[in-house]
Amino acid sequence: MGVVARKRRGNGGFTLIELLIVIIILAVLAAIVVLAVRSTRKDAADTACDADRKVLDRAEEAYFAHSQMYGTEDDLVGTHQLTAKSSLYDVELETDKSDYWTVVKSPDCGTVGTKRCRSGVTPSTNVKGHLTCKP
Repeated sequence: MGVVARKRRGNGGFTLIELLIVIIILAVLAAIVVLAVRSTRKDAADTACDADRKVLDRAEEAYFAHSQMYGTEDDLVGTHQLTAKSSLYDVELETDKSDYWTVVKSPDCGTVGTKRCRSGVTPSTNVKGHLTCKP
């Protein structure tokens, strides 16, 4: 029996153990690649969110420098401060347009509906029941 096994092995075939080892190595490599791609995708989404919020902030500041009040996204697009509305955030204004905050619109950027003032704080309700960024 040992002679027959050696004879077959000599014909160039692989043993079951060798095949299993190769399959396990390929599975481990595939798992490493999948984890690396997931991490890269999350980092890219975070970068896109940060960049979009910075573009909105800069556009609002440029609009304010020109008109002494903050504008809606339509105002920013109309005056060419933005080329298009954001797909990740909405912009909301205080009643007197003296301040603004961004509202998360995409789950990639956090909890949808989360509001952030330009100072980084969450808007609060004032005595008149309106949201404000002022303390």
